[in-house]
Amino acid sequence: LFETRAFLRLVTCMGPVGLIALLAGWFTTEVGRQPWIVYGLLRTKDGVSNHSVTQLSITLVAFVVDVSGQVRTKQHAQASAVQAARAGGQAVQAQGAMDGSGAVVDLQAAVVAAQDALAAQGVTGTVRIEGDSTLVVDVEDQYDTKMLSAVGVGSISAKGHAESRLVRVVEGDES
Repeated sequence: LFETRAFLRLVTCMGPVGLIALLAGWFTTEVGRQPWIVYGLLRTKDGVSNHSVTQLSITLVAFVVDVSGQVRTKQHAQASAVQAARAGGQAVQAQGAMDGSGAVVDLQAAVVAAQDALAAQGVTGTVRIEGDSTLVVDVEDQYDTKMLSAVGVGSISAKGHAESRLVRVVEGDES
C-alpha cells in the first residue's frame, strides 16, 4: 500500500490540507465573532486604525532595515571578540618554544595581543584575565539607525563576548 502510485499521489495531494484546515478555522472564528473584536467590549468599527497602507509599509521597512543592521553589527561584535580571544590565546613566550624547553603562556602578552586584534578590527572592548588562565574579551559596538532615527532611535547597541583558556598542553596533559 505505501509504495503504490495511487497512495503516493494521494499523500502528495494531502500536503496543503493542514494549512487549509487552519485557515478555515481562523476564518470561521473571525466571521463568528463579528461585530466584536473583544466580545461585549470593543466593536470592529471602533478598533480600526486610520493609518494608510503607505504609513504602515514605511514602518515595516524601517524595522526591517534597522533590525537587520543591528543583527549585522551584533555578528561583527561577536566575531571581533572571538578573533581577539583567539589572538590572545596564541600568545606564548617565543624563546622557550624555539629552544625546545617548552612554550609558556604569557598572560600579559595575551592581553596585549587581544587588545591589538580589537584595534585592528576597529572595535572597542575590554580584555581581562579571570582566574589563572582565562582570557575574557567583551566588545560593544553601536549601530547607527538609518530609518528609526526619524522617531528618536539614533543608535542600537550590540555586544560580543568570547573567552579563551590559556593553557599549555603537552601530550594531552595540561601543564
